[in-house]
Amino acid sequence: MAHLRAVLSASSVFDMAVVVVDAQKGVQPQTAEHLLLVSILCPQHVIIVLNKIDLVNSEQLESIRKRMRKVLKYFGIPSQSPIVSVSLVGSRASESAKALIETLRCNLYEPKRISSGRFVMSVDHCFPIRGKGTVMTGTVVDGCCSVGMEVVIPSLKEKRKVKGMQRWKEDIKCACMGERVGVLFQDIPTKDIDRTVIFQPAALDTVQVALASITQISHFKCELSDRSKIHVSIGFETVMATCQFLVEDDKEEFEQLSNLDERVTAVLLTLDRPIYAREGSFYMAAKLDMQGKGCRFAFYGNVLRMLSSGNEVCRFRRKHRSGCVARIEGDRTSVICTSLFSKESDVDAFLSMVVKLSTGERGTIEGPFGKSGKIRVRVSQGLSDETVAAITAGEKVTVELWMKKYLNNGKLMSYLP
Repeated sequence: MAHLRAVLSASSVFDMAVVVVDAQKGVQPQTAEHLLLVSILCPQHVIIVLNKIDLVNSEQLESIRKRMRKVLKYFGIPSQSPIVSVSLVGSRASESAKALIETLRCNLYEPKRISSGRFVMSVDHCFPIRGKGTVMTGTVVDGCCSVGMEVVIPSLKEKRKVKGMQRWKEDIKCACMGERVGVLFQDIPTKDIDRTVIFQPAALDTVQVALASITQISHFKCELSDRSKIHVSIGFETVMATCQFLVEDDKEEFEQLSNLDERVTAVLLTLDRPIYAREGSFYMAAKLDMQGKGCRFAFYGNVLRMLSSGNEVCRFRRKHRSGCVARIEGDRTSVICTSLFSKESDVDAFLSMVVKLSTGERGTIEGPFGKSGKIRVRVSQGLSDETVAAITAGEKVTVELWMKKYLNNGKLMSYLP
């Protein structure tokens, strides 16, 4: 799980990947997970390194190279991505190193950065230096950091000023997005600090409920129902979250579905504990406790809104009732319907709701008719001759009621699909 956190924490500056594959064993489960992450973060910039080629013959090596091309295509990575064969045994070691360096040189490029301007750094090591202080090393994933800047260290719940900075053992004054750097602070305890994040004040905030975009991973074959628990990784944090799968109905409201399917366009995540993040943060959802074989990664996306409560998102579930027209009452503007409600139903809660007859006419529920569950429906435009003839002849004419039940306040509203 540590490698997952390390990758996700640097997702905003994940520009290129080198994936090492054992030439003798081929693609192992963890290798497949690495390739999946690469297919999401940088599919156009990946180099495959076939290691330990001294353990296979030339025919086996050619076979594994062909299989790797197919595996790359399966994951949506260009099948013509560079594949370098290496061995660290004997005379091959020098040649392998040269081949790999040349491949890296030919595939290097200058990535385009989109920075918010606020400093955020993922920290992967923290250690003391006697007489100087404590060094945190890592990657700047947003903004820039300079000597003298005040930064937040959330694991300590403190703010500290940067005393100094180094890159490749050289003192520097500033480090920006995408750069590796060591940051020096006044003595701080290191025993509880390992992989973490530090940031400029207000660059990140705590969040426990978030509305997020969602892209489903086709390799994930398990079913996820509404309110399923799943591991969500954001930055260096991996926490359990409760998922509610949503379909955007319009700009202001979402339909909540009973499970994850192809209709889902967003997800409401309720984390078991608060973490530091911001709008736009990349996340990955996975069933890390899944037993047996199969892809553990379920879906991914970005945080759209950070919320104090799930009720800030207007959500509803669709409801549907169906009944039958029993007879026409008086003129052609009123019908008596059965089976839409039971005799115990409180019809008053449905007054003025819009219904539709199977013959096309629209009407509104006017009120109960007797005490057996029958209702009166007003058809203001009147029934057509064809509808009157059908009802008179005893043909079945249904009346349909579609509703939205809002989860925020429990209200019911009718609609026509």
